[in-house]
Amino acid sequence: MNRFICAALLVSAAMSCRKLETVETPVFDFEIENETVKAGEPVKFRFTGAPDVLSFWSGEFGCDYEYRNGRVVKPEYGISFEFQLRDGSQENQTSILLSTKMPEDMSELTTDIIESDAFDWQDITDKFSILRVADPARREYEYAGLGNISEYINPAKPVTKMVFAVRYTTRNQSVYGGGGIVRYRYFTLKTVVNGEETTVLEHPQFDWALVSTPNKQEGRSGLFADATPPYVQLRNGWGGEHTTNDTRDYGISRPVELSNGEINLGPDTSVPIRGVNDVVMKGYEYTYEKAGTYEIAFVAKNINIDGEKSLVVRKTITVEE
Repeated sequence: MNRFICAALLVSAAMSCRKLETVETPVFDFEIENETVKAGEPVKFRFTGAPDVLSFWSGEFGCDYEYRNGRVVKPEYGISFEFQLRDGSQENQTSILLSTKMPEDMSELTTDIIESDAFDWQDITDKFSILRVADPARREYEYAGLGNISEYINPAKPVTKMVFAVRYTTRNQSVYGGGGIVRYRYFTLKTVVNGEETTVLEHPQFDWALVSTPNKQEGRSGLFADATPPYVQLRNGWGGEHTTNDTRDYGISRPVELSNGEINLGPDTSVPIRGVNDVVMKGYEYTYEKAGTYEIAFVAKNINIDGEKSLVVRKTITVEE
């Protein structure tokens, strides 16, 4: 009889232990305490339930539950440079140009070729902040901004070739006033993903060439590839007939290739805020630095030696300026 009683007790104990090890689906929910959420101010979340493990997905780039298995993006492309304008009184002498069409042989360029149908120049000057004669700081180098050129990428091709040019036009200085000196440096091609810039090509890698109209005075414009940092100078003519000629100078790049492909950034990641051995959390605070609409996710888990069970609770939040 005693053997039967002991056996029954052992079975009962085993069943109790098995019940203790059973993984239950977490009980969890959250509320957003703030009635109005503003960028730069903490957002307060209030919790219901006590899961073993809790992680937070803010909905921002890099921390978005939707991209937990990976994020594939197509980068944007931009051009940036520093610009200097010295002397002179003629306005609008400088134009920034882009072409996706070019001759096969770029080694013997003339202005006749540059200005022919061999190129299909697009004027992108308005994408930059170009110094003017009236600007008091024009004698100092100024950052011209990042001009987005993604619209010129051909989506039907894996690679788009582009040529860039800075055109400097001087009109008859006896009529329109003196021309000046234009210099540009740090001409850079960048990719942009979620506002993060990555340099693709730097100024020397464009292999700049200088091409001028035949009536341009020699020695006024030049490529200063050995300067620190290297720069391109485009300058007016001076003296006698050189002041009455209408002239054009081109600082022109080699063809560069821009990929139309996508970049795999890998999976977004969450912020772990509670582990198995941590105290139960009643709430959490997080600060959004940028206004926008975000899909928040809290992932709750219960874990033991038998495995785990998860619950995902998602809500949308709008952050104001």
